[in-house]
Amino acid sequence: MDDIKVALARMEANQDSIGKRLNDMGGTARTTANEVIKHSVMLKELNKVREREEKRDKKIQDHGESISGIKATVATQRNLIIGIFLSLGTMATWIIRKAFTGQ
Repeated sequence: MDDIKVALARMEANQDSIGKRLNDMGGTARTTANEVIKHSVMLKELNKVREREEKRDKKIQDHGESISGIKATVATQRNLIIGIFLSLGTMATWIIRKAFTGQ
């Protein structure tokens, strides 16, 4: 009878441990998902800025001013920032996949 009680106590402890791990994984997945959402919002804002810059550049070119050096620098910086956010999104997707598949 004591062996059965010990076995049941161990099973309950294992279930509690598994429950805690699942809660931790769920919290990590929620945090990661929130970060992905924040990054997507930032990307939308960057796209709006890019569109405004393109409109401004078009107006300046229409007036005959040359800004090729500045435009190239801004485009390079913008592309670098977009690349960083895309990398973060890819990494977050990988983390979410790892959290739910347990691999």
